[in-house]
Amino acid sequence: MEARLQSIEDNLTAFGVALEAAKSDSATTVAPNNPLALLETSFNLFRSQVSEELKHIKVELSSHGTYLDRQETYSRRNCVLLHGVPEADAGTEEQCEAAALRVFADKLQVVVTSDQIDRSHRLGPKRGPAARPRPIIIKFISYKTKKLVYTNKKKLKDTHLLISESLTKLRMEILKTARESFEGRNVWTSDGKIIVKQETGQGTKFVSLTTKLELNDLLAQTRLDVSRFSGSQQLSGVTYQRGGGTTSHT
Repeated sequence: MEARLQSIEDNLTAFGVALEAAKSDSATTVAPNNPLALLETSFNLFRSQVSEELKHIKVELSSHGTYLDRQETYSRRNCVLLHGVPEADAGTEEQCEAAALRVFADKLQVVVTSDQIDRSHRLGPKRGPAARPRPIIIKFISYKTKKLVYTNKKKLKDTHLLISESLTKLRMEILKTARESFEGRNVWTSDGKIIVKQETGQGTKFVSLTTKLELNDLLAQTRLDVSRFSGSQQLSGVTYQRGGGTTSHT
């Protein structure tokens, strides 16, 4: 749908350019009753009406997309991803479940039983032997069990294993951009929300992100805050770059 709307806008722009070219090539002065002048007036009215309608459609699409993303995020709230389990150790769903239960018990010291897991399996198509193992997605019956496992994931530090939330494509993009723009240790997820920790003159601030608009607002505000400083222009572990980027500091 967005591609079709963009195509309409591009066609309107191209027609406007062609109309201007026709006016320039005309050897006569464009009088009010000249067919070219009438065409231009009609086109400008049409373009104005279409542009206004396109704005409304884009707002509705954005709102609808946000709604769908929230619904999908809610459907994933009982899920976690377990990264780093070798493919040879867990191929079938039963093996994936057994591997997950071992990690929960041995590494997290969390008691989870088989009847608390709805389903577990590898994500995506099989990879080559030299590739990283595919993550295992575990869907729990209860959100409480998922929360218990996720809050203990720090115990996997300094191991080859990692537990993360199951995010939508949109929120994965937001997470990636946030980590690239801020210190990685200051960005994490909680119940599908991307959390950014910032140190400001007023103390520590935690910003919750669920849409690209919120992310863009945060990046714009960060650039504005940093630009107020002179010298190294550093703030909250972020350095402003000429051209609009930011660089993290440790």
